[in-house]
Amino acid sequence: MMKHFGKTDLVLGDIQKLVRGNTISPAWGFPDVLAPAFSELYTNGMRKVTGGDAYICFVRYPKDGGLPIIESVNTFGASMHPDSPHFKDQMELFQQQRTKKMTLDKKEVLKQAKKIYNPAK
Repeated sequence: MMKHFGKTDLVLGDIQKLVRGNTISPAWGFPDVLAPAFSELYTNGMRKVTGGDAYICFVRYPKDGGLPIIESVNTFGASMHPDSPHFKDQMELFQQQRTKKMTLDKKEVLKQAKKIYNPAK
């Protein structure tokens, strides 16, 4: 700790990082706990999270039988491609332990779609 940080009074987020592309942020969690995080040596005494929570989804089913109420978050985003806008677009939400709303309402999905296509064609 002294070698890399010059002090021993550190919090886990000083040492363990969530790394995606050139974005480096504090990370929490250890193996074998709720919201686990597995990490390996990264750089300058820090550790990089390599596994743990990924996709988190909460679903509530209304008593009236309507569509489910869905909230979710992905550790980084929905893409493994660094040039995609979804490469790390959920990373901040994940760190803030927040979710985003989702829907199975087809009209709403089509209204918000950036692109509509048929993969079979």
